[in-house]
Amino acid sequence: MSAGCAAARERAAAPTLGVFERHPTAWVFACIVAGIALGLRLRAPFELLGQIEVAQINLPVAVLGWLMIVPMLPKVDLHGAARLGLRVEPSV
Repeated sequence: MSAGCAAARERAAAPTLGVFERHPTAWVFACIVAGIALGLRLRAPFELLGQIEVAQINLPVAVLGWLMIVPMLPKVDLHGAARLGLRVEPSV
């Protein structure tokens, strides 16, 4: 009986997935549909956003790309990355 209680405690202590983590495909699909619908309904603001460029790079896309990358940056081990550059191995 103690094994059953221990298993129940482990399940209770395990972190549960949030709504976004459980159904990522559905959220991506919903965002695509919402983006298309908004683009069709509010054409002028989206055309204006599409024209904002710096050095032929769409600024809203660049900013949103960085917003996706920045949360991952603290997880990068820079010391480990530096050590990778010190190894000299043939690339055959």
